[in-house]
Amino acid sequence: MKQIYKNEFFTIFTDTENLNNQQKIFDALNDNLARIMSFFEVEKLSKAISVCIHSDLEEWKNFITNRGTPYQDYVVGCAWEGKIDVLAFEEYQKTQMHKDDSFDDFLKVVIHEFVHICHQEIQPDFSKVTWFIGEGLATYLADQRYNEEEEIDFPKETLFDFRQFMNLHSPYCAAQKLVRALVKKVTHKELLEYARDAEKLYMDWEKIWGR
Repeated sequence: MKQIYKNEFFTIFTDTENLNNQQKIFDALNDNLARIMSFFEVEKLSKAISVCIHSDLEEWKNFITNRGTPYQDYVVGCAWEGKIDVLAFEEYQKTQMHKDDSFDDFLKVVIHEFVHICHQEIQPDFSKVTWFIGEGLATYLADQRYNEEEEIDFPKETLFDFRQFMNLHSPYCAAQKLVRALVKKVTHKELLEYARDAEKLYMDWEKIWGR
């Protein structure tokens, strides 16, 4: 991969020649950087981010599998330890889940992954973060809209169990709805505490919802 853009916060690498799209990725990150860092009260990233754009769907499938995660059609980006990997837009549109998405939808995936990076800054041990908070914050702050209706009035045992949560009709929709509800229910300080500690959120669940 070759480096195409760099500033003090991130460097973009790509193996595709569509420079117009890559400029838009750079601009989207720049435009959202301060807002998302401010949300997490992160003044400085622990290291500059590498953004790697993968231009081949089959290579991407192998990349995801080699990370120890079975490939799923909806997985078009990931973020960990200061690195964001995303599938190039042209290949992204070849997936069943994203075949009708616009380029703006694709840019929101990149922002979604940057949210994960900032979340990891305040809690590097993601085993302490419940799945719906991690994905709910990422979809909420990236302004990814979900049109599917998903009830969120489930027992907390379902919400905090990854396998049960992923069996919901639309888990990403449910995750965002839960985070949007929490934003209205708790202070920002409390929200960040819950973003760091799934156990605290679990213990406070009935108090939050007045049950």
